[in-house]
Amino acid sequence: VGNGFETIAQLSQRQATTAEVFGASEAGVERGFRVRKAQSVIEVTLTKRELVTPPLATEPLLLERAGNTPVGYLNLRSFISTANDALADATQVFRDAGVTDLVIDLRYNGGGLVSVADTMLDLLGGLAATGQDSWRITHNDMHSDEDFGAVFAALETSMEPLRIAFITTGGTASASELVINSLAPHIEVVIIGEDTLGKAVGQYAFDQSQVTEWASCDTRLRLIAFQIVNGEGNGGYYNGLVSSGGFTFCPAKDDLTRNFGDPEESSLNAALGWLNNGFCSANTATTSKVPRLRRLDDNFEKTPRWHLAELPDAPFGLSPWVQ
Repeated sequence: VGNGFETIAQLSQRQATTAEVFGASEAGVERGFRVRKAQSVIEVTLTKRELVTPPLATEPLLLERAGNTPVGYLNLRSFISTANDALADATQVFRDAGVTDLVIDLRYNGGGLVSVADTMLDLLGGLAATGQDSWRITHNDMHSDEDFGAVFAALETSMEPLRIAFITTGGTASASELVINSLAPHIEVVIIGEDTLGKAVGQYAFDQSQVTEWASCDTRLRLIAFQIVNGEGNGGYYNGLVSSGGFTFCPAKDDLTRNFGDPEESSLNAALGWLNNGFCSANTATTSKVPRLRRLDDNFEKTPRWHLAELPDAPFGLSPWVQ
């Protein structure tokens, strides 16, 4: 591995860095690898290039059903910046087809940019809840003056779905949970699959170097500092949205044998069953009570100036951060 074809054992022994082994994170950088396979040695050269992750796992799909408008299917990989246009295009497709029922697949979506979550909320809930709170950041009683949030707003391609089935697993977290919880007061929602992770909090970054006494310290502390609640002030889903209450929940398997968007895939099949019949199968349906959220500012530009309790005159540099 590497320019000198060191063995993995040699690299490990001298504690080589990732950059040494794989090279700089730049397009055009080459690395050679020798791999021993059976009695032969295979040598390959890999050249780095920049990749753009598609925000959607598939194109937005229209799943036809007899005697009714099609169901819209959307699988969002992550809340990355390129998702904004993809989401707007998807809702335009659904609007043009007269879609009122959606399946939104977030089973592997662990979160991302809150600004993209905001866009998604406005596209799905902006018409039904214009001007109403969608979610809010809340701190403890000592810093309640730093709380902030936002409201729903209709966008050019906003649609007004009547029902949304969200497919989730334990890998569904943060911004994904924010979207589900924020829409729940305004749209009929069901969770299909497994309970979500339960990330209802966010962090601030505290650079110790900004404290005079610790100027030479390059440690950055990322501390849980706030929780996220929805427009009705409900949050606290630390064990997952389903465990927190309020959503209809239809357990379903994550079927790895079929493609995303295949109506026979277990989770999507369960979602379509709920949308078509109005209930989960008799053996799987459960209901609980759920919290609710609001929404955030792009980069949390409102950065409070806090102080350490032990060092009241030593402000920390703050960089709000949540995924």
